Amino acid sequence: MGIDLTCPLYAMEPETAVHSLLLCSFAQAVWFTCPLGLQVATCPVGSVSQFLAEVVFEADEVVILCAAAVMEALWECRNKVVFKDGVATVQGVVRRVARLMEVIVEEPVASSSAAATTSCLEHALSPAVAEAQAFRWAVILAQELFFQDVHLETDCYSFYEAWLKGGDETYMGMLIRDCLLLSGNFRSFHVSFIRRTGNMAADFMAKLAYSDPERVWVEDVAEGLSDILYSNLHC
Repeated sequence: MGIDLTCPLYAMEPETAVHSLLLCSFAQAVWFTCPLGLQVATCPVGSVSQFLAEVVFEADEVVILCAAAVMEALWECRNKVVFKDGVATVQGVVRRVARLMEVIVEEPVASSSAAATTSCLEHALSPAVAEAQAFRWAVILAQELFFQDVHLETDCYSFYEAWLKGGDETYMGMLIRDCLLLSGNFRSFHVSFIRRTGNMAADFMAKLAYSDPERVWVEDVAEGLSDILYSNLHC
């Protein structure tokens, strides 16, 4: 009885470690979709050890741990297909990576401030479009920081109405669709509308962006923001 040595996912190339974990089109899609956003085709991938030595081990600890989680999740997926007739999906593997990272990277305490950021968006067509651009950036940042439960708030009702409709063919609608697609990478994801008086933290950060743009605080926030957040939560 012959043994099938082709890749169990796409059955187009011989199965090797470097193919299964890096070169397979499925694996490359996972590496690009996960928080690392890595284009493996542009990396040195003569072997798994070369990839680890020249790409992964040159990065910081969180990147190394995420790369380990990606490889673990890819191998689990491969075994599921081979031994349990399972179905392989990129989003399924990316969600598994996120769950593995939960074990490795301690999540912030619910009452603490995990991160904050400022940015000046250029060429926004309207306040609603600016809100959509900010939402998309926030969702990407939350994914990069391995957040699992995301609750976004907006005081822009026109944007909120468009969000409830799921987007359309306008520029803002396409931004909303991007956010909805990315939201599948989280354990939970919610968007709610609040009045501006309950969203003073966002107002504070928007004003701060003029003097301190393009900055990200991790495990910390800008001076003065914590008091505003506390006031919003207990008003």
